[in-house]
Amino acid sequence: MRKMYHVPKAPAKFLLHHWKQLEENFDRIHIDYVGPRNGYYFLIIVDAKSKPEIRILSKAPTTESTIRVIRRHLCYARLPTESSF
Repeated sequence: MRKMYHVPKAPAKFLLHHWKQLEENFDRIHIDYVGPRNGYYFLIIVDAKSKPEIRILSKAPTTESTIRVIRRHLCYARLPTESSF
């Protein structure tokens, strides 16, 4: 006797979101932590247009320290109009 296996339906399709074209540097930034590596975390901040990368080393990241670091480094450029965390 042959067993019948249930084959799931194909996943639902969705519309892709396209980011709008950027006019200036720091219009949109991407921020994320990487780690731990050798006991440290790296906060990575990338400008979506010009692609420079800022790396900040941290032993034990907290919300407060992350906000403080982002404010300190973005004061040299300007606040982004969009962000991706």
